[in-house]
Amino acid sequence: AGLETLALNVGGEPIAAILDFARPSAVGLIAMTTHGRTGLAKLLMGSVAQKVLREALLPTLVVRSDALGAAGCATT
Repeated sequence: AGLETLALNVGGEPIAAILDFARPSAVGLIAMTTHGRTGLAKLLMGSVAQKVLREALLPTLVVRSDALGAAGCATT
């Protein structure tokens, strides 16, 4: 649809790596998938997507990676 995309593989702590790259770059949107865990699993494992959503200053699109597809997406 005429959108320019970029996929990277960087090391380090995931939340910091995503935010540290996106902040100084000419990124217009952060897009990521999530497992959509809830309850105890979310509490024990944390949520990278949730923390990026909360801390990102850029528009962020999060899509649940299971069968819900776009029906499970959230944006800020």
